[in-house]
Amino acid sequence: MTALAVQRLLRHDGVPPGSRAVIFAGIPHGAAAALDLDDAGVPVAVVVIPQAARLPEAMVSELRAEGLRIVEGATIAVAHGTRGNRRVKSLRVESPAGPELLDCDFALIDADTTPGYQLRLHAGAKLGFDEESQSFPLTGLPASMHLAGRSVAQIGVTTSRLSFGPEKLGCRPVRGTAMTG
Repeated sequence: MTALAVQRLLRHDGVPPGSRAVIFAGIPHGAAAALDLDDAGVPVAVVVIPQAARLPEAMVSELRAEGLRIVEGATIAVAHGTRGNRRVKSLRVESPAGPELLDCDFALIDADTTPGYQLRLHAGAKLGFDEESQSFPLTGLPASMHLAGRSVAQIGVTTSRLSFGPEKLGCRPVRGTAMTG
């Protein structure tokens, strides 16, 4: 599950997604969901922070202050399912300290958002993972397709440029941002 899915279940439906979580927090959303689960009384077995994650130190400190176990520089290597693989029952986490098998009945995995990419994959593009930016960029895009914004794993006003300028639409740049083009 993603952090957003977990938070929706908790906040909107009042339903915990399970009774024991393992969290892969590649981005702050995963760490925030760990805190929400803890607040809701759902045990968190561990918060896995991958090597390249850029979580704010204040957030990591808050996780520690809440007594949540953190394993840094780790990955989730294997998921073991229940009979019939209807649900996860444990995950093997590999860290510099060695592998560890953790019991859980759900995993929260957040390593940045993955844009809607199915149409581009059907057209022949390939989905990859960029360790440095912790994002899922598309490569091999057909020449007839053009992407902008989140669909190319980039954020910012400058990624979607208006060919005729924002002034023609009656828009002005927001203070502190730059519009180029």
